Amino acid sequence: MAPSLISIILPVHNAVKTVGAAVDSCLNQTHRQIELLVIDDASTDGTSEILKTYGDRIHHHQLEKQDGVAAAFQFGLDQAQGQWIARMDGDDLSHPDRLSKQIALLQSHDELEAVSCLVDIRKRVGDELKPANEGYQRFARWLNSLTTPEAIAKQRFIDQPLVNPTMLVRKRVFEALGAYRSDLDWAEDYDFWLRLLDAGHKIAKVPEVLFTWTDHPYRLTRTNEDYTQDAFTHCKAHFLSKLPRVQDQGVIIGGAGPIGKSMAKALRACGTQLHHFYDVHPRRIGETIQGLQVKSLESIEPSRAVLLGAVGQPGKRKQIRDLALAHGYTEGEDFFSIA
Repeated sequence: MAPSLISIILPVHNAVKTVGAAVDSCLNQTHRQIELLVIDDASTDGTSEILKTYGDRIHHHQLEKQDGVAAAFQFGLDQAQGQWIARMDGDDLSHPDRLSKQIALLQSHDELEAVSCLVDIRKRVGDELKPANEGYQRFARWLNSLTTPEAIAKQRFIDQPLVNPTMLVRKRVFEALGAYRSDLDWAEDYDFWLRLLDAGHKIAKVPEVLFTWTDHPYRLTRTNEDYTQDAFTHCKAHFLSKLPRVQDQGVIIGGAGPIGKSMAKALRACGTQLHHFYDVHPRRIGETIQGLQVKSLESIEPSRAVLLGAVGQPGKRKQIRDLALAHGYTEGEDFFSIA
């Protein structure tokens, strides 16, 4: 099979300390049929000067006005010549075999429209990359446990099931779905993945760590209001409310704590019918919250409504999941975990 051209799109803004390493990690890929489009979203810190040193090894586009990552990516997509689109960020590192192994997985499985890979999450302290804190390490373990299309689809409402700059997607899928949407109140990347899954497309991961994802105080997930917990809740509620079974039968929420109450409020704003809460906390059982009765989780019973396991702690999430499955619910159809 002849090598296929991959267009790597790297939107960047004010990443003077890290963009060189990120670009080098793309140019050092063992898959050689690549074009690297670096879209400088009006950087003011010297990023552009670094990019100019690469000459014609990259396609460097300097935007005069900062419009955000979604617009910068779309600019790159419009220029891309490859039939495969890879994402990259200016503060992360792609391992040399990342693209060769990802495209091999895509080309050998026609049913897949996108692939990702496992990640190593690191914390940037000055010029050093150190182990991430326990919270991020726990997140990485969860991310890296999702490798099959089934696991990714079933657990997509817990959190974003893949790290956005790890992805490789068929270009025609981006074009059909409209790429990233910038007119949102939540993260454009999570929105894209949920739209892709909502359309019935399948995603898998190469079961190897092929990407170093770095955390630092200036990452968008820490500074942009579209990445707050409330924004993610509204995003999840929007896509949950579109599921045919939710529209037909409504929702029961397993968990009357902060996550369950926030999701109930967001789902109600989407016009979703809510039946009741389940909870394990003795003081909540029998209460009425947001006009809904709180029942004991031990009284769980089969229902045509969709049950949401709305707890943050993995142990309690598993408890609700196990009870749901034992009572005839099917994960990914009439039961989903959320966080």
